[in-house]
Amino acid sequence: MMVDFEIDETGDIQFKNGDILITGDATLQNQKLIILAQKGDFKEYPLVGVGARDYILDNVSADQFQGEIQKQIEDDGMKIAKLTISKNYEIDLEATYKEDLRK
Repeated sequence: MMVDFEIDETGDIQFKNGDILITGDATLQNQKLIILAQKGDFKEYPLVGVGARDYILDNVSADQFQGEIQKQIEDDGMKIAKLTISKNYEIDLEATYKEDLRK
């Protein structure tokens, strides 16, 4: 399990009682961010990001989209148990971190 700050649907860090940062399992949150982010969105890691919007708008094959997701998720240290992309680009992903990366 990867513990990190939790963010809401808009990408804002969540607080409890206005001043206590909320932490929790960030695995699903990280997967979502990696899939939606464009390369260059993370200044310190400019090659991270699938750029899902571009794949969908450019009508790229689901196989190419799936390959990029697999590469990015595995590069982040996760092991993929299941990854399928439908013809409508719906993503079914089950992946967990191989180990605690902070060690």
